[in-house]
This record gives sequence, C-alpha cells and structure tokens, in this order.
Amino acid sequence: MRFGGKEILRLLLALVALSFCALSANAQDTEVRKLLKAASQTSSDVEAEKLLLAAEREAKKLGPENPQLAIVSNHLAMLYSREGRNREAEDFARRALALDEIVLGPEHPRVAADLNILSILLEGGGKNAEAEELMKRALQIAEKAPDPGPYSMIANNLAHLYVREREYAKAEELVQQGLEACRREPRARNNRCATRLRGLLATVYRLQGRNAEAEGLRADMADSAEAAARPQPDEVRSLIRLADQYREQGEYELAEFTYHRAITFLEKTKGQAHPYFIPEVLEALGALYLDEGREYEAEESFKQALEITEKGAGPEHPDLAATLDFYLTYLQNFYRDQGRLQEIEPLYQQILQVQRSVLGSGHRAVAFTLTQLAAVLQEQGKNEEAEPLYREALAIQEKTLGAEHVETLSTLERYADLLQAMDRTAEAAEMAARAQRIREKLDPPQKKD
Repeated sequence: MRFGGKEILRLLLALVALSFCALSANAQDTEVRKLLKAASQTSSDVEAEKLLLAAEREAKKLGPENPQLAIVSNHLAMLYSREGRNREAEDFARRALALDEIVLGPEHPRVAADLNILSILLEGGGKNAEAEELMKRALQIAEKAPDPGPYSMIANNLAHLYVREREYAKAEELVQQGLEACRREPRARNNRCATRLRGLLATVYRLQGRNAEAEGLRADMADSAEAAARPQPDEVRSLIRLADQYREQGEYELAEFTYHRAITFLEKTKGQAHPYFIPEVLEALGALYLDEGREYEAEESFKQALEITEKGAGPEHPDLAATLDFYLTYLQNFYRDQGRLQEIEPLYQQILQVQRSVLGSGHRAVAFTLTQLAAVLQEQGKNEEAEPLYREALAIQEKTLGAEHVETLSTLERYADLLQAMDRTAEAAEMAARAQRIREKLDPPQKKD
C-alpha cells in the first residue's frame, strides 16, 4: 500500500516551506506568513481559498518575481487538488515551478520539490509519461543537494510509478539508489527512510518471483522493528504494507501474523500513534477474515476499530473525530451483505454525537456523516427520515465549503434523487438544475477545435 498522493503533497510542501523560511528571513513578508498560517489552520476550504488568494495578492505587492508567490501557488495547488479541481491545481503547480526556475535557478533544491509536486498531480491524472520525466529531472537536482532526504523521497515516488507500470528492474535500481541516500541521513531519519524503501524493495522482489530474497528482506525488517524501543509510524506502516502484500498473494496465515505483530508493537507503545494506527490495522485484519469466510471475527475487528477511534476522538484529537465515519465503511458493506443494514444506523448516530460534541454541529465532517446516514436510510426506503438529514448537510456545506464545492455538489445530486423518489418533482428539478450548473462550472466541457 502506497502513501496517498495528498499525503506526499503535504510532505513536499513542508520542504518548500522550509526553503521559504530560509529565503525570506529578511523580507517584509509578515502579512503573507500570517495568511499562510491561517489558511493551514482553518477547516473550511472556502475560507482557506480566500486566505491563500489574499496571500497571493500580498506577495505580488513585493514584485512579480517574488519567491513567496511560488509558495502560495503550491498551497493553492494542494487545496484545489483536495477539492478535485485538478486543472486549477496543475496550473498553480506549473506557476510555482516556472517562478522558482526564474528566481532561484533551474538547479535549486526547491525546484526539485516543485517538480515533485507537479509530477504527483500529473500522475494522479494519468499523465504518467510527463510525470516520469519531471521526477527524473527532480532526481538530478536532488542528487547535487547537500541534504539526501529529498533524493530518497523522490526515488521512492518514481519507483512506485515504475512498479505500477511493471518496470520492476527500473524500480529496483531506484530503490537501491534511494537506500544509498538514506545511509547519508542522520540515524533517526535513516531508519524511517530505509524502512520505507526496503518494504518497497521486498515488494519488487516478490513481483519478480524472487520470493526467497523478499522473505529474507522482510524478516530483517521485522527483526529490526521488533528491536526498536519505540516503533515509529513509518516502521508500523512497513508491517502493514507487508501484511497487505501477503493478503494480496493469498498468504492469509502470514498476513494475519504480520497484522497482529503490528498491533502488538502499537499496544506496547501506547503513544500518539496508537489511536491512529490500530484501527487501520484492525480494519485490514477484518477484511482478511472476510476473505477467509470468518464473518464473526471480521465483524468484531471492524467494531473494535470503531471503538478505539471513538475513545481517542477527544479534544486532543479532533482529526480522529472528523474521520470516524470512515471506520464504518467495511462494517456497512458487511451488514448490507448480511441483510442487516439497519444495524449501522445507531452507529452513525453515535458518531454524529461525538462529532457534534468535539467539532461542533457546523463542521464539514458532521455534514459528511449526515449524508452517509441519509444514504443508508434512503437505501432502505426510509425517505422521510433521510430528507431532513440531506437538508441539514447541505446547509452546513454551503456555509463551510461554499455553494460550488464538490462535496456540496454530491449532496445536491443525492438530495435531488431523493426528492424525485418522494414525488416532489419540482423541488427535485430545481436541485438537479443547481447541481448541473455547478458541475459544468467545476469541469467545463472542452471546446471543439
């Protein structure tokens, strides 16, 4: 299992932000810094966009070739990517790259970070050939930089692209180069970097049929992780990826053993990673049990994942409260297959209670959970109960995300379908028309030549 593109984007933007701090120590950039910080802290995408556009205007006041413009452009690219506005995301990433090439020079380390950000966006859009070329160029720049960290990360990203394209020899060569870069890092970073790349290398070995080498490498990884006094998130993720690989190969006993090993590590630490990672592992373990027809054990794993997340979702971990409903996905599908879909309803109500208490009733996560519960009710023909939930969710989304956000669009379309099913034809038509206008604005049709 590979890190998601958005997670990698956050890592890359952190690198860019570090460069920004170093470059701007003597610049009159206080207002831009404040706006960027405020944008990163708000939970509303609408507000974040306003703040970032304001930051862009402030940066432009210092000149059209001010390096702060590239920082703001990369943040806007990340925001638009998260919202599914892929064309705008790509445009802003290209602007950041072009500006840094002019201001800093084409061989500057921050240009490598820009190239990597743009390549991830392109890869997500299926433009693999261009993404590959940009990553290669980023590697050439990063190779000359004094800090080996960016090189190992870019090598990892490009190797993943090669694995998906089944170019295993190229992937293996890149991983080996990345491991060499890891050895030049400080010890703590070295361990995390090497664990990530060695996990990928084991997968490459397995895909080439070199099972003995894969097993040897994975055994070394497990022994190293077990010897650590406090396993780090990257090390736990390596075990999760290893278990996922076993499951994909149908090696269920090995997968179950490895999932349990990851859980044991986490239970020993009881640290900050505990409420985040154990539910993830339990969900994967439940899916494994389903593959084996062990339905009772699967249900218990899914419930346990939700219970641990709920317990951790207090004021100290609002992000857990915001993602509680994701831990119902497997359980909901399980209940649906069993003809027990109504049993998921009280669990959604329970999650809503936690989210309203921790996040507030006007939070976007509350709106998302309301739409999920409404969909469950609608699926069972409980349209009268579903309707006010869609209405409340729509009101929250219009306020926090804006009337033209992709999540607002999704709720509008679902609401229109429900109103149609309830024979409220005029209201349904109005909702459907609104949704169509938003969809055309978000993704306008291509003009014919």
